Amino acid sequence: QLGRYWAFTRGLNRISAPAEEAVQALWSDMCAGQGLAAAPVLRRCPGLPGPVLTGLWHTVLYLPGQLQGEALELALRHERAHLNRADLWLKALVRFACRLHWFNPLVWAMYVLAGRDLELACDEATIRRLGEAERAAYGRTLIRISCERRATLLRTATTMNCGKRGLRERIAL
Repeated sequence: QLGRYWAFTRGLNRISAPAEEAVQALWSDMCAGQGLAAAPVLRRCPGLPGPVLTGLWHTVLYLPGQLQGEALELALRHERAHLNRADLWLKALVRFACRLHWFNPLVWAMYVLAGRDLELACDEATIRRLGEAERAAYGRTLIRISCERRATLLRTATTMNCGKRGLRERIAL
């Protein structure tokens, strides 16, 4: 499992490029405003359907190449919420439990529900800091990203493949 993850992140690194300076500056300011010592590396990856945050020690945020403007800022806020909550570590812990108890369907259910709960918690943390107009834009961004149906392996790397009911739950916040 670790080998596949390592190969996946190396592949993302190969097909991505550093984000533009203006986006890097915005990201650094956002992270500094939340007390993060150093902003994770920010890269643009063409064909990526949604943002992907990887790495426990050397964190990298991969952004879709087409994400711009207000949608970009909202996505950065959401990913910053993942960083503030240490979600990468929590998800690694849950995946480790799945490796130990691969035979237990309840552990796999926990994995699915934990992933959903982490996303909902970050959505809530993000919209708590937004005004009414920005909340509507956040919902539209979630819908737009999830509607971009690309049959690629990169689609499975994001949590935007949660289906209609999962998307409805995320927007209802």
